[in-house]
Amino acid sequence: MKCPRCGNEDPNWFYLGSKGWYCRKCVKFRALQLNNDFEESYPEPPVVDAEYVLRFKLTVYQKEISDQILNLIKHHTSLLVNAVCGAGKTELVYATIKYCLEQRKRVGFAISRRQVVLQLAQRLKVDFPGLKVIPVCQDYTKDVWGDLIVCTAHQLYRYQHYFDLLILDEPDAFPFKGNEVLRNIANNSCKGNIIYLSATPDEWIMDLVIKGKISEVDLPRRPSNKPLALPQVIYSFSSILIIKLILILKKQRRQTLVYFPTIKMLNQYTRLFKRFKVRRISSKSNDKEEILAGFLRKEFQFLFCTTILERGITFPGIDVIVFMAQHQVYTSSVLVQIMGRVGRDVKDSGGKGVFMCLKKTTAIEQCCQLIDHANKLAYGVVEN
Repeated sequence: MKCPRCGNEDPNWFYLGSKGWYCRKCVKFRALQLNNDFEESYPEPPVVDAEYVLRFKLTVYQKEISDQILNLIKHHTSLLVNAVCGAGKTELVYATIKYCLEQRKRVGFAISRRQVVLQLAQRLKVDFPGLKVIPVCQDYTKDVWGDLIVCTAHQLYRYQHYFDLLILDEPDAFPFKGNEVLRNIANNSCKGNIIYLSATPDEWIMDLVIKGKISEVDLPRRPSNKPLALPQVIYSFSSILIIKLILILKKQRRQTLVYFPTIKMLNQYTRLFKRFKVRRISSKSNDKEEILAGFLRKEFQFLFCTTILERGITFPGIDVIVFMAQHQVYTSSVLVQIMGRVGRDVKDSGGKGVFMCLKKTTAIEQCCQLIDHANKLAYGVVEN
């Protein structure tokens, strides 16, 4: 027996209920009777106006990658778009989305975090004014059908064999990373091709490339054509790092994201630094949208956070500080993503990142090497 949703074949995970067999491995998403016909009947996609408006003109390099993506999808080939943070990965797939929708195919975006789903859905509504763009995530599940669906990974169970094109944004991040059930649910939601978007693809994705199961296109530069910022690394004792952090914040002119490895530490340092009138945000915050909107409106200068803001969210003209950067939660990909928050605005591509740590770790060294490697691919030898 094999579960048609998550792919499980281990008999220990199946159980016989009063109405038939079920798979316990994915039953939390929705009870699915395995002895029933799994194929769902969907109405034919309507004819839609898929014209889009770009907020900026694609660079020569972006246009080249956009054309490559479209050509691969036209030839029914799944692919990885390996592009540095801030390269405009979303805009790179606009032409492909337009093509697929005009062919009356179903298109979906799957994203790791709820805040990013809401932000991207709003952005796509503006950029594709003729489409019904539907966000599907926690608190947004009353209407789950539209011309273009933007959902969290966990909501893909609703769309078995539905998408002709599924765009997986940052599949190397939680909750996709290492989650075989979610990966299989994602695969089973798509009957066509998948585009993986990532700046830090993990071994699972690169293994698909190496084995020839998917193609790869690379974009190692941003629209600003400026090198990626390399972090300044500060080592010292804990007490000295606190003093240095105070001094850095006193001198700051830009808005700044200050990252802490745990919620406990985040709460402690928010109280300690209350004189700076900081705000904090974590997975436990009830008013995430309000806090992020306030930061975007520049209502306060410092936002203390956890890795909840590691990726996906764009703030123009900011600096970043990673406190206790030696912590195990800060893998090389997490650190690269955090540094990717810097310099994303074409009009203000400056900014800096600071790693404050008790010791240098392999992850910190790898982060610096990855950023340096991307800069050399794009520009040759770079002094940063």
